[in-house]
Amino acid sequence: SKMNITRHFYINTKIIHRFYSSALFITGDKATTNCALLTPYVDFKQYVNNFDALADNVKQRRLDVDFHELRRLWNLYEDLDNTKQKLDLYRINITNKIKELKDKNIDNTNEVTKLINNGKIVRDDLKALKECFQPIQENLVLQILHLPNVIHDLTPLDVKVITTYLEKPKKTSKHHTIIGQKLKQLNYINANTYYLTNEAALMELNLLSYFNKNLDNNNFIPFCLPDFARTAIVEGCGIDYEHLDAIFTLKDPEDTKSDISKLHLTGSASLFAFMAYHTKLMLYPSVFPIHYYSSGRQYLPSTSISEGLFAPSQSSCVHIFTATLNDKQKMEQQFFDIITLCTDIYKALNYHFRVIYQPAFELHKSECLRVSFQMYSSHFQKYIEVGYVSMYDDYLSKRLLFTYKEGKVNVFPKVISGTVVNFAKLLGCVLESNSEQFVVPDVLCKDWN
Repeated sequence: SKMNITRHFYINTKIIHRFYSSALFITGDKATTNCALLTPYVDFKQYVNNFDALADNVKQRRLDVDFHELRRLWNLYEDLDNTKQKLDLYRINITNKIKELKDKNIDNTNEVTKLINNGKIVRDDLKALKECFQPIQENLVLQILHLPNVIHDLTPLDVKVITTYLEKPKKTSKHHTIIGQKLKQLNYINANTYYLTNEAALMELNLLSYFNKNLDNNNFIPFCLPDFARTAIVEGCGIDYEHLDAIFTLKDPEDTKSDISKLHLTGSASLFAFMAYHTKLMLYPSVFPIHYYSSGRQYLPSTSISEGLFAPSQSSCVHIFTATLNDKQKMEQQFFDIITLCTDIYKALNYHFRVIYQPAFELHKSECLRVSFQMYSSHFQKYIEVGYVSMYDDYLSKRLLFTYKEGKVNVFPKVISGTVVNFAKLLGCVLESNSEQFVVPDVLCKDWN
């Protein structure tokens, strides 16, 4: 029987527009000028089969996502993928038919010739399809990499208070930079440059030491990490590296527009530093859960001139990192244990604070749940986040290929991380809580000398 194959598709690749430039997923047009660190794991069907849940997620987070473009790309991708499977099946059938005819000892030259010609058509079709398929697949991956993490069931629509410790200060105070100058504890010039003096300088050292000791006593392992991270790591953590307010970028005057891999100043006490260490790392299942912390600097572009220490470009921080097996119950248990530990650490400082669940619209797109530790600003009459712990599920692990083995299968650990204390923000609240005297907590005075 004859097998007549004709071309099944005609797609103009000019309609495929590339909206993003990615250092995490290097597309074909940039592969010659940029080194691909990795290829992130992308589960297409996790998103496209749950469009309603994704739409609700995006709505709660108040994000702007072009669902029309996403659906269009997915439909094109599915059509081409189905066509490719059909052509592959035709090619196999033709090969088998030619083999059958050649095994028969009869004159079937004409039939074999027709099949060979049909095989050439199929091969040409597959080659043409590949040229159309690649840009569509790449654009679909880029769109999906910009989508947010799932939202945890405990994430509220509005702020939800978990606990409050001591009473909120009732008086309105002057700005903490003015109080700090008056009490000779702070020489504030701008968000990039400020100096701690006298007791405030000692308090910074002792507060970090106090947090470190408590983490040591609860099986956290100290880590010494770099202050810099590559663009692929930053993007893998869900940050838009092209946004000037999102992260510090070191610019090389010799860089070209095609060079999308840059270096960023993040600080050693940051999620980026931990994920850089765990990128493309495979561990044994027996080592989980892992608990690490890093005490050092954290750098972030200041977005406010008036907020002083509440929006510093640099601060001394303690950042934690925990990873568990891919088990939701184990992840949640570790998360709540960490929240309890941090709450007890803050209570010993004897300052007023509250612990809250942040609403979905306050979450970063990589977070599925965030618990915030907040102290009160008597000047601005609002709560300031001085620490937080976030649940990331396996969002970061999939993007940066942090894995462990179960048999022969690669599994992605679930990640919990957060800056448990930001000293600059805490100091600002402490100064505003008492404008007449700088009081250091008793728990920090034990090793004062």
